[in-house]
Amino acid sequence: MYNIGLVSLGCAKNQTDAEIMLGILANDGFNITYNPSDADVIIVNTCGFIESAKQESIDAILEMAQYKNGRCRLLIATGCLAERYSSDILIELPEVDAIVGTGDYDKIAEVIREAFKGEKPVICGHNDRTPDERLPRILSTPSYTAYLKIADGCDNNCTYCAIPMIRGHFRSRKIEDIVEEAENLAKNGVKELILIAQDTSRYGKDLYGEYSLDKLLEKLVTVDGIKWIRVHYFYPEAITDSLIDTMAKYDKICNYIDMPVQHGNNEILRRMARRTTQEQMVERINKIREKMPDCTIRTSIIVGFPGETEEQFNDLYEFVKKVRFDRMGAFTYSQEEDTPAADFPNQVDEEIKEERLDRLMTLQQGISLELNKAKLGKTLEVLVEGYDEESFLFYGRSRGDSIDVDGKVYFATEEEVTPGDIIKVKILDADEYDDIYSSLGEMPKRVAEAFPDFNFYCIEQTDAYGVAANSEATMKHGEFVCVSGDSDGNFGKRVIGHVIDGNIVFTEENIDMDEVMQILFEEESWKTGSITPPVFCPYQECCVQNVENLLQVVCGSMVTGK
Repeated sequence: MYNIGLVSLGCAKNQTDAEIMLGILANDGFNITYNPSDADVIIVNTCGFIESAKQESIDAILEMAQYKNGRCRLLIATGCLAERYSSDILIELPEVDAIVGTGDYDKIAEVIREAFKGEKPVICGHNDRTPDERLPRILSTPSYTAYLKIADGCDNNCTYCAIPMIRGHFRSRKIEDIVEEAENLAKNGVKELILIAQDTSRYGKDLYGEYSLDKLLEKLVTVDGIKWIRVHYFYPEAITDSLIDTMAKYDKICNYIDMPVQHGNNEILRRMARRTTQEQMVERINKIREKMPDCTIRTSIIVGFPGETEEQFNDLYEFVKKVRFDRMGAFTYSQEEDTPAADFPNQVDEEIKEERLDRLMTLQQGISLELNKAKLGKTLEVLVEGYDEESFLFYGRSRGDSIDVDGKVYFATEEEVTPGDIIKVKILDADEYDDIYSSLGEMPKRVAEAFPDFNFYCIEQTDAYGVAANSEATMKHGEFVCVSGDSDGNFGKRVIGHVIDGNIVFTEENIDMDEVMQILFEEESWKTGSITPPVFCPYQECCVQNVENLLQVVCGSMVTGK
């Protein structure tokens, strides 16, 4: 049977469509390959949301087309770009052998068979169609995390957005069908569900006559095996008090709100056809933080919308400063054809858009850093994702970090952990995007208790080691480093560990402490003429005992990263 390769671009909703296509093809007897050079058929599941996404999709099609010089016999375009520009693709990209739109991805096996007969099938224009709810699916996410699409399409008709043209009207899935899929995912090892739709907060309005996301969540928290439930893509005006109360009530539901507000100036919001004002958004955000004080609020913002004045941008800037979002993605306005805003007067110059974007993101970086630093000393649950070979640290995500869009939690631990485990982690340091933590498991003994007044560093000169102390700071946070040097005064620094909350945590492997201790006391170590000896030189009698104490504290209780 033929080998199928698939490249999926764009949002998580597109990704779930791709996973269903893979499931259908595998059930139909096709083999799935992740190496395009081994594929007889390559599918590019495209995105067509904004100009940069369209260009990325075109580039991916052209890149995959190169494999037709080898084994590949068919190249198929699916997804949003295929739905929106099917006729253009046929003309401009003759390398494409078939096109499948957003409402027909369940017909992918049939399309491939037709294409192998020499036909060039194009199935588009059914974006209001909802394929069978119980189609097979092969996850492309890690085995412990899965997206769960609860609705498709959109009826909001924001003036800048082409999604209703691409994905059709808003269509909710039935609660029982969603719960059944969640149960099947849990049976296959999924621990984290991420609910997605173009507007999750409007879930159920079309089916049940009222907003029903709270009722859906009440059912999903009963699914055995699911530990975390995360919800993406809220609209502010549809976040009801009942929904907030439900999220606050259940520990399984992550206190995480992904709420694209798009702007903060009321006139711009009106011209975007958004259904809320800055004041209403602030009220909802305050309500969320009142009920869920630890809630992480992520948002998306568009700068440079047609007619945006400097004063209106300043309104947005002050809004962001006041609200202090935990996470924020910002983008310059993309003039999308066939959308109302594309024909608005006073389109903003690209240079001005970029300058405003830089200003806004600089503001947000400072806010994110302050908010992350405020977590120091707190203990959070972390979903383990893997091990970083460069830093020799494990990494994962907290309840406040969603997959692919947020930062990572890096940590050292002597506990045996595997991807998918959920462990307790204490926050010890942070930057704007990622947090550096130390696990609450078995840690090295407290160096601070033995050396309360010093920061210690490991110094390497011409393959020798020494220990230096900095009396200007206490032994709390810092780096355990090697500094290499030669007689010409050339030096380089390499971190081999971290001083975290008074613990030395080694991040390099195969550190032979006996060898280090022997070299420490070789006077030859300090004969490199251009280096001033450390405050406490290893061969000074007053320091020998300190060095021995340090090594005794570290030896046998250090973390080597494995």
